[in-house]
Amino acid sequence: MKLNSNLPVVEIDGESIMVFAPEDDNSFRGMLRSNHTANFIIECLKEETDEEAILEKLKSEFEGDEDEMREDIKTVIENLRTVGALEE
Repeated sequence: MKLNSNLPVVEIDGESIMVFAPEDDNSFRGMLRSNHTANFIIECLKEETDEEAILEKLKSEFEGDEDEMREDIKTVIENLRTVGALEE
């Protein structure tokens, strides 16, 4: 999976901001902001990857509980799936 290549991601003060303005009226329209951890996960998703590879990168960059990291990854990916931001 990876982030939709047509989706602009802008970083402002360390936050990733994605703006959704699809032509399809039934699609999500709006803006998603992310915290530091979500921003890291989004950066990983700019290339083809999977949850385990993201977890390994997250563990190498941050200290913390592995189960919490897994949950953070799942939450971010679910949110991105919900708004159609992933190519799978």
